[in-house]
Formats: sequence, structure tokens, C-alpha cells
Amino acid sequence: MRKHVLVVLTAVLTTVAVVAQTDEWRLRMDEGAAAEVAGEYAKGVASYKAAAEIAERFDRSDKRRVAAANAMANMYDALGQFADAEVLYRRALKEAADSAGKARPEYALVLGNIGTVYVETGQSAAGEKLMREALAIYAACDPPEQLRIAVAKNAVAEVLSVNGKYKEAETLLTEALPVLEKNPDIWGETSIAINNLGVARFSLGKHDEARQLLHRALAMMEEHTGPDHPMLARTLNNLASLEARTGHREESGQSLRRALDIAERRLGAEHPVYAAILGNYAAFLRQGGEKSQAKVLEARSNQILKDSSRRNGIGAVIDVHSLRGK
Repeated sequence: MRKHVLVVLTAVLTTVAVVAQTDEWRLRMDEGAAAEVAGEYAKGVASYKAAAEIAERFDRSDKRRVAAANAMANMYDALGQFADAEVLYRRALKEAADSAGKARPEYALVLGNIGTVYVETGQSAAGEKLMREALAIYAACDPPEQLRIAVAKNAVAEVLSVNGKYKEAETLLTEALPVLEKNPDIWGETSIAINNLGVARFSLGKHDEARQLLHRALAMMEEHTGPDHPMLARTLNNLASLEARTGHREESGQSLRRALDIAERRLGAEHPVYAAILGNYAAFLRQGGEKSQAKVLEARSNQILKDSSRRNGIGAVIDVHSLRGK
């Protein structure tokens, strides 16, 4: 009888401990999400790392293990630490395969994220392949998950633009946007899709439409994040490229300087995104006849990119839509 009571007591204590761990895991994940929305990626790493450590106590089939590792990898990616991000994504991919199988959305999510790292490190063909595989998995789910499909189409379209396939990118984005816009909670994804459509149409020569889309994306981001969130830097850079191409030099310079300021303050002067925008600003100065200053900034940009490549063990880094001639 006493043994039975001890067994019951142990079961109760175990249940309480699991609930406490679950609450703590959720708290750390929420902290990480708040830091991510605020653009405080280093804080996001710390919170998601704590969540991942808690998740290691859960059963190996528990999908929270995948969620925590994937979220931490996202933060390393945002910080430009691509090698660290890929290690964590591959860990999450294995756990997703073990817990849910390779035909499930959890696996597709991480697979697509690895594809993003490939694109950011100059392996855009390999990145496109993985992203298309992720999109195919989402489409084959029963029932098809329309929102996830729309998010995946946005990701594929972004790499298609990097690879010069602008028409296909435009088609995917026009399919994805109506679905994304029905879900106001994912304004971040929607604003990125609008930005991506602006880039595709800019590259297709539809300059007026592109300008409207990029301003719309920028306004949506600013509405939710304020005037200096790191995600603004890319859209400002894209807008600067458009303005430069269409002869609006003053507007181009304003957007570039703002993008550069945001990238330096919020991401840091060693971040590859800052380096890429700095290179674009150097090109802007060179086009305006300021060759000496342009040369200095070009050298600085190249050195930052080389240092980033060395840290990440790669030969090339991030693509940001450029002012340079094509």
C-alpha cells in the first residue's frame, strides 16, 4: 500500500515538474519572440537558447525541440552568423524528421530556412532547390496549408529574384499576397512579400508600380516597428536602387544613408548587410564623382565581407539589391 502511495506521489510530482518546464519553455519562447520583433537579435538568441535547453528534457518526439532550435537559428542568421545558424538548422531538421517525418510542415519549415542560409552565403542555386522542396512538401500536405504555402512562395520568389528569374518571382508573389494579407498578425511576412514584389517589378522595368510597393512595404514595417528596425534597411536599400536607376539621385541618397545608419546602429559595423549597403553607398558616391571617398568605403565594405566569409567558412556572403550596373 505504501509503495502504491509513493508511486502516485511520484507521478504527481513528475506532472507538476513537466507543467513547470512547459510554462518556462513558453515564457522563454515568448521572450525570444518579443526580442525578435524589436530587432534585438542577441537577446533573442539568449532567450531561445534557454528554451532549447529546457526542450532537451522533453521527449525526442516533442515538436517544441524543433521550434526552439529553429528559432535560435533564425536569430544567428539575423546576426549574420551563418555557420552557427546552419548547424542549428541541421539539428532542428534531424529532430523534425525524427519527430514528425520528412513529409510534414515542421520539416519543410527548417528545410526552407537552410535554403535561406545558402542564398545568403552565395549558394543561391542550392538555396532555390531546398526552398522549392519545402514548397512541394507544404503543397502535398492533406489538407494543403494555404498560409504556409503562401509564406513558402514568398521565400522561393525572393531567391528567384536573386537568380534573375523575375517573372516567375512576380507570379508566385501575386499568388501569395492575397493569402498573406488575410492574416494581419503576420504583417512582417506580408511586408517582406510586398518588398519582394517591388524588387521583381523594378527588375522587370515596372518602375512606378515598384516604387508604390516599396513605399507600401516601408510604411507597413514602420507602423509596426518604428523608424529604425533592422528589417527596414533592406527595403530602404531597394528603394535607393530604384530611385538611382530612375534618375532621382537626392531621394536615392536619402534612402541609402538612412539604411546605412540603421544597419550600423542596429546590426553593427561588422554585419554583412551593413557591408553590402556600404558598398552600394560607395557606388552611389562614385556615380556622383566622389571617387576618393567611394574608394575608401569600397575597401571597407570588401574587408567586412571578407571577414564575415572567413568567420562563416564561406567564399561569399549576402546579396542585397545593388546600385551597381548589371
